[in-house]
Amino acid sequence: MVVGPKQMEHYTWETLDKEVLNPRMWRKVIAGEKAMVAQVFISKGAVVPEHHHESEQITYILEGALEFEIEGRTVVVSAGQVLRIPSQVPHRAVALEDTLDLDIFSPIRTDWLTGQDDYLRRGCRRRRVSRSWTWESRIALPWWPLPAVGWAKPWRGGSRKKAPNLHFVRAPPRPWMPPPRRFAARPAPK
Repeated sequence: MVVGPKQMEHYTWETLDKEVLNPRMWRKVIAGEKAMVAQVFISKGAVVPEHHHESEQITYILEGALEFEIEGRTVVVSAGQVLRIPSQVPHRAVALEDTLDLDIFSPIRTDWLTGQDDYLRRGCRRRRVSRSWTWESRIALPWWPLPAVGWAKPWRGGSRKKAPNLHFVRAPPRPWMPPPRRFAARPAPK
């Protein structure tokens, strides 16, 4: 992080110190008196939790894509695109792929310069929820796979301690696996 004096300064991103915020996010910051710019890397699936700040923000995506949620709207910003977020507007972002962006703030973000940006340092990760495969949809299926157990089907009678409504059966062979070879072929005797 570099805070510039009152004279002109020349910087190179490669020579600036990388500030690791969490295992999935890092940044490099250059700050002046009234504006600052940050190069931010966000890993695929990482989440910038909802927050707001006094600064107006301009985000330019260099590589990758971010999905922003701003005032109930979802906007996907990809490489080469720019998003402007007004002051005091709550927003959050999810990295759809490994993303490198430039964030420009005016006025400067003092919470970034003093390390008081805990919402970024927690290392939040996107919750992966498949909309087509939920517990509600599994109830309608007569059979469904369970990891490391086999297959389960609804159990209508009796009581089970671990899973009162499931009856576990041996998993059928997987269609994508070849059948096991029992014996190697031997040549006929002479």
